[in-house]
Amino acid sequence: MSGENKNKGKKKLVSRREFLIGSGFVIAAGALSSCVPEAVTSTITQTETQTAVSTKSLTATKTETTTPLTTTTPAATIAPVAAPNAGTTRNIIKELPLPGQRKVGTTDFTCDVLVIGAGYAGTMAALGAQALGQKVIVVCKQKIGKSGLSPWANTMLFFDPTLGDNEDSWIQGFQDNTEYLIDLDYLKLFMRDSLARFKDWRQLGIINQNYSLPNPSQLIQYSQGNIEDAQDRRWLWPKIFKDKGIQTVERVMLTNLLTNSQGAVVGAGGFHVESDEVMIFRAKAVVICTGAGGFKSGGFPINGSTFDGDCMAYNVGAKIGGMEWQDFHGAGGTYPSDSWKQGDQRFIGRIYATTPPRYSGSGRQNRDSSEIVRIHANGPGGAPSGGPPSGGLPPGGAPPGGAPQGGRSSGGPPSGGAGQGGPPQGGAPGGGPGQGTYPPDHLANVYSYIYKPVDQNDWKNVRYDSDDYHPPITWPEIPSRTNPQPPDMLSVGGGGTGLGVHCTEGIFPADTNCWSGVEGLWAAGDALCSRLCGASYVGKGVSSSSAGVFGYVAGQQAANYAKGTSASGVSADQVKSVQNEILMPRNRKTGYSPYWIQELVLQAYAPYYIAKMKNKARLQGVLENCTFIRDNLVPKLMASDPHTNRLAHEARHIVMGLEMKLRAALIREESRGMHYREDFPYRDDKNWLAWTNLQKDSKGNMVASKVPVPDRMKTNSSMTYKQRYPIVYAGEEEAIKTLGLG
Repeated sequence: MSGENKNKGKKKLVSRREFLIGSGFVIAAGALSSCVPEAVTSTITQTETQTAVSTKSLTATKTETTTPLTTTTPAATIAPVAAPNAGTTRNIIKELPLPGQRKVGTTDFTCDVLVIGAGYAGTMAALGAQALGQKVIVVCKQKIGKSGLSPWANTMLFFDPTLGDNEDSWIQGFQDNTEYLIDLDYLKLFMRDSLARFKDWRQLGIINQNYSLPNPSQLIQYSQGNIEDAQDRRWLWPKIFKDKGIQTVERVMLTNLLTNSQGAVVGAGGFHVESDEVMIFRAKAVVICTGAGGFKSGGFPINGSTFDGDCMAYNVGAKIGGMEWQDFHGAGGTYPSDSWKQGDQRFIGRIYATTPPRYSGSGRQNRDSSEIVRIHANGPGGAPSGGPPSGGLPPGGAPPGGAPQGGRSSGGPPSGGAGQGGPPQGGAPGGGPGQGTYPPDHLANVYSYIYKPVDQNDWKNVRYDSDDYHPPITWPEIPSRTNPQPPDMLSVGGGGTGLGVHCTEGIFPADTNCWSGVEGLWAAGDALCSRLCGASYVGKGVSSSSAGVFGYVAGQQAANYAKGTSASGVSADQVKSVQNEILMPRNRKTGYSPYWIQELVLQAYAPYYIAKMKNKARLQGVLENCTFIRDNLVPKLMASDPHTNRLAHEARHIVMGLEMKLRAALIREESRGMHYREDFPYRDDKNWLAWTNLQKDSKGNMVASKVPVPDRMKTNSSMTYKQRYPIVYAGEEEAIKTLGLG
């Protein structure tokens, strides 16, 4: 056989250099190396468009400092470029690689009230402050309308006596569901204002005018990529700020709060995550609306919040509360990392009003708490958040005596369904009472909803009980993108790790108006520890609605404060210190990757026997690991580009968040709601009908303490222990007998 024939049919091996030359990359690289960046002018004026740093008629003063960096990114310049096939103008960031040093600019902004975050809380905070005549700037780390949980949330709750709401029944229902750790002052504030804020959202277009859910054809359009629907919050949200004339600055991560010589908060500092540009915001008052923290979200497209607001507030003296509670978002066992089925864009334009938490008269079986009981008895099943990667249940079977009252048996269908593997009882969709259905949201496919057979334009029908609104057990003709298999019956812990319970974790208020206790600083939404949900999430709609309620209150309180105070007094030394801290990872030539630090945190905390099944020995072991990371690795974080610099600062916050969670879990020596201690497997009302706090002391140490629930907020003490707490943790029966609690 000739050499030609021998080589016939074989693939020719191409070197990397030959591939690059053939692809034009080497030529392009040579061309770029000869480019010189455009000069940065002394001031920048940005057009009224949707931009990486977008404002309305914003002029910001800019200065420059020469900073050695480990990579080659020049200072960004804003250039107006005509979009193809469009008559509008948009701004783009031009970045060209240069060797050696580069100039990093610093841009100053000035306002009366600075709002950090642009979701439900941030939007209402901005509107509330603007309504009192104050100049507001809103800063968002991502793109407005596409970041955080707000664009994807799907329910709201409000108090309306015309619909039969009664203050006493609401208080009973919330106390029962939160295991008696609710702050009644904030609940009453919520009841007072929630209806007004619901109507505001409807007026702004965030809530559908007729309160209806998308029909099946709309859902199919969403899944096929149609995102220009009039009800799509990703498009509506930026328009709210533009129409109201509120300045917004996007793609900027804030890392530090600025304080004056008296310790009052007078602004914040951060950087543009696409260009390294340092941003200094001078303000008379600041409202933090950054959401709760977490190490890993429950699924696409919601990213885990990285404790930015908690850490910035903690560093200026604020107290942080509720860090011991865990929300791990249940999911199906086949696709546990897709808790919300967001690949279908199922929540776009889908906001409906739901009913308040029910009061059973003798304690309510909380679904989340019963999930902890199941996991303890059987392991986490298919949960990726630390459990074995099996798709089924670990050996051991069901908990002793079967599933907890009101809960789900291991591996079987929900109560009311047929035996394992079989279809539910009740026949085809649309059957009468008693029809077996899966729980809402977790195990359902979006194309299978039963629509409410009433006139939703009639106000009396605006709300319904989400627990009664279940998808039927049918497999649609067009399956979900993210769940191409029929719903499975196994409920697992989900893909979330270290998520805070809504309204329960965050900046601990010093009054009933969202004030942090630090002069000039307020908080709202999930960044505020309002304790509206106590020990576990009470029901659908509470988080979204309360974020708007408390956001508006915080914005107005901050505006009133700003009216009575002078301009901020940020020293040049403080600005320089913040700038150096922001750019430190970029200046470091050797060090540790933020990706690795984040993986270390997940490896330490994600196992279910750490995050969910806690005891003192294991928690202290992880805390020892955490403090080593904090003291030895975090100070050596490095970043090769602006994006990685964002990750480096987020890694620093995540490590602080881990320490907070561990210290709060250690101090709460009891089990309650979404906090289970194997060494204290019972509720201790005598010592722990209280909230936890974390605060930095004069030596810089993190100190944990507790704040007892006031007597005026305590509920009926005539109920027996078992009446108050129908969920039974592993080991609880024996403990209450020994301690005489039963």
